[in-house]
Amino acid sequence: MDMTTVLREKRKALGLTQEQVANALGISAPAVNKWERGATCPDILLLPALARLLKTDPNALLGFREGLSKQEITEILSGIAESARAGDVAQSFAAAEEQLKEYPYCMELLQSAATILNGALLMSSLSAGEKAPYRQRVTAMYERVAQSGDTALADRANYLLASAMIQEERYTEAQALLDSLPDWSALDKRGMQADVLDRQGETAKAAELLERKLTQSLPDQQTTLCRLIRLYVREGDDAGAQALADCARKECEAFGMGEYWAHIAPLEIAAARQDAAGTIEALRAILHAAAEPWSNPFSPLFRHLPQPKPSEMNSLRILAPLLRSLENDPKFAFLADAPDYQALVRQYGADAAEPETTGLG
Repeated sequence: MDMTTVLREKRKALGLTQEQVANALGISAPAVNKWERGATCPDILLLPALARLLKTDPNALLGFREGLSKQEITEILSGIAESARAGDVAQSFAAAEEQLKEYPYCMELLQSAATILNGALLMSSLSAGEKAPYRQRVTAMYERVAQSGDTALADRANYLLASAMIQEERYTEAQALLDSLPDWSALDKRGMQADVLDRQGETAKAAELLERKLTQSLPDQQTTLCRLIRLYVREGDDAGAQALADCARKECEAFGMGEYWAHIAPLEIAAARQDAAGTIEALRAILHAAAEPWSNPFSPLFRHLPQPKPSEMNSLRILAPLLRSLENDPKFAFLADAPDYQALVRQYGADAAEPETTGLG
């Protein structure tokens, strides 16, 4: 963020007028106005006093700490992600917010940190009440990005805010945000970037880029199919819903997405029909897959992507929030008295029990 914006935002945050800033520095109000319009810059001798007045430091005032490179952002985010993987939500937020204080105007860092923290919340076994204050902090981060003026980042932030509002049943506010977003955009530089790499002889890098793009699109397609299944069942089109579920299953098999994803659509259609036996069967397969040590689900096909080592801790950590979502999701309420369902929850609930050493603040 440039100095003119920093000056204006810092001044307004402290409730100061341009005249008050001018008086404190012994200069004229029009001079401060010119700084904030970018017409002139403060004299270098005034910078220390100006920084103290605005409760910042000269580096932040000049924006020197905001021009982070991609590598620097990646390294900072890696540290935040490592804290999140440890399972301590309070520590994850503390680590992220410490970095964000250092680089308060780097919107790319803020957006990515908020996404990591939101993921940490989803993976935690905190109750809804315990998560609420943390969700408010994530929302505040997304709101800052949405108001930053960076169109690409703002659109992504507004999308995530709208998603949260839908979950909270704040439909009017969600619709207002959705109305501000583009309906669809075909602009994606990854395809052209892959062409550049390929023509420069970097075929492995080009393949990795395209494989990553494809793997990121597959969950979105599965989610879209599941949403359509719910709508088809509500319309009474069982045949259409089944065709969609079959399509989702075939895509999972074709791309080697694994048993977890392969049973999501069958679960969706069974739950929508309130088919207890079918729902329990799909849940059993999903919980079994979630309890297995995780590896890259796309590894049989996408050989250019980095292959993480299987992690038992990752697999066990997803069970707790998954089981909690089953308990809280009204679409599974019809199973409450089903003995097979209760036995399933007890069986995997024991596996999901987290050690007391997992601090949650």
